[in-house]
Amino acid sequence: MSFFKDVKNGAAADIIFLVDSSWSIGEEHFQLVREFLYDVVKSLAVGENDFHFALVQFNGNPHTEFLLNTYRTKQEVLSHISNMSYTGGTNQTGKGLEYVMQSHLTKAAGSRAGDGVPQVIVVLTDGHSKEGLALPSAELKSADVNVFAIGVEEADEGALKEIASEPLNMHMFNLENFTSLHDIVGNLVSCVHSSVSPERAGDTETLKDITGNGNATKLCPALLFLGDELGNCWP
Repeated sequence: MSFFKDVKNGAAADIIFLVDSSWSIGEEHFQLVREFLYDVVKSLAVGENDFHFALVQFNGNPHTEFLLNTYRTKQEVLSHISNMSYTGGTNQTGKGLEYVMQSHLTKAAGSRAGDGVPQVIVVLTDGHSKEGLALPSAELKSADVNVFAIGVEEADEGALKEIASEPLNMHMFNLENFTSLHDIVGNLVSCVHSSVSPERAGDTETLKDITGNGNATKLCPALLFLGDELGNCWP
């Protein structure tokens, strides 16, 4: 199967993890973050024709762990995640998003956007940082980058909504605690596949139409955690 056929079939995406490593996380919770990232990557393929991964820790000084073109095998990515250090610092999500745009969404950093490969950013934070979010969030949305926002514990819901792509009920998770990260791995993977699959592209109206009859979870189990954009909660 050729590379471009893989892309057409939704079998490829560049996925950049932007992970909060501020002091409020703590080493114990950061271990749960490592396990979450490990499980998500393990659930997806790594290779020239499929999913490539990059990882950034963000705080007052965003730090690249690895680029999209650093590793070529799943095991290399998993090994790096297992051994990455917790850095600490202040929560500055806007600065992290700007850093990703400048340092990772480029051909030199391994981005395959020019070849038609979907670009995905997964933001994970427990913070309240809304400062500096508006501009990078708007730029990412205008560039058709799929942004998933995962908030944990006291994360600011307004900030998550500003970060996440539409529809929010597919791209935003707001969790009560870090142990819940383990429970959404399958849901996130399912939503990533849905967001980059061509047959789902532009199908947000279908998602919205279905939300009233309880069948939306067949498309994306993450809807169980989110309710809908009108504020209704799923049973």
